[in-house]
Amino acid sequence: MARDPHYLALERMYLSAPIDAFYEPTIEVSESRAVIEIEV
Repeated sequence: MARDPHYLALERMYLSAPIDAFYEPTIEVSESRAVIEIEV
């Protein structure tokens, strides 16, 4: 099943923030859910 282009765009937008170069988070956005993981 193909991922919705809208959710992929949201993920790319989030990951484009300069601070993410430091934290290197992973993100998955889907209908009614967003998961962001950052290693601590």
